[in-house]
Amino acid sequence: RHFPSAGGTVGDDPWSAFSEAVSTNIDALRDALRRPVQTNEVRRCAALVGGFLLAGRPVGGRLRVLELGASAGLNLRWDRYRYEAEGDSGWGDPTSPVRLDDVFVESTPPFHLRAEVVQRAGCDLAPLEASSPGDSLALAAFVWADQTERLRRLEAALEMARRYPVRVDVGNAPQWLEGQLESEVDGVATVVFHSFFEQYLNDVERARLREILVSAGGRATTSAPLAHLRMEWGRDGADVELTTWPGGSTRLLATADNQGGSIRWRAS
Repeated sequence: RHFPSAGGTVGDDPWSAFSEAVSTNIDALRDALRRPVQTNEVRRCAALVGGFLLAGRPVGGRLRVLELGASAGLNLRWDRYRYEAEGDSGWGDPTSPVRLDDVFVESTPPFHLRAEVVQRAGCDLAPLEASSPGDSLALAAFVWADQTERLRRLEAALEMARRYPVRVDVGNAPQWLEGQLESEVDGVATVVFHSFFEQYLNDVERARLREILVSAGGRATTSAPLAHLRMEWGRDGADVELTTWPGGSTRLLATADNQGGSIRWRAS
């Protein structure tokens, strides 16, 4: 009752309500503490969209997208969302209920490029299901309770997820990715992507992931390219980087805050 998102208002004495809630629900809270962190901040897609568009350019925009740490797979549906900048610049379905139109503060991604996702999949150690009321509630619980706009965006993304099912496998990321990259698809760019995922890997897993990507990159061709798109912690907020094969060149595409706002597009 002290949070607008729950229909309440900010009160003078939240402590007594908090203490009562904890003592009344102590068993449920102890069980909930065992649940791993699960967030799907769909606004991060606005920081990633330019990378998808650039990665698909050599093959006319045809993409196979593979997400590591996909949770409920909401960001796997990035092409179902609408992105807009000042003026007439935009990309995606104008009727999409998920609109990302207040995030670009300096320059914009190459919205003139096209993209068509022909295959998508993800993996997670403990994936959530958008069609499950319990899992949807868990995702909402990881949003700060005073962020009403963020909660509305999550609910819109969950509705899109129920409308467009996506496969998210249970699995260890390096092992899962190695199997996914065993074969290439001619005429399609494969994009491996993640956002704020690497911090959950240990050093061995991080090194193994790099080995798998470099090995698969060595087999990439101009008609079946590979890209590694990631949004991870940088020096001042989040850095969005793209590595592409053949060649293995890396460039900084954008910087942003950790939730996908204040995006500054850096790539030419």
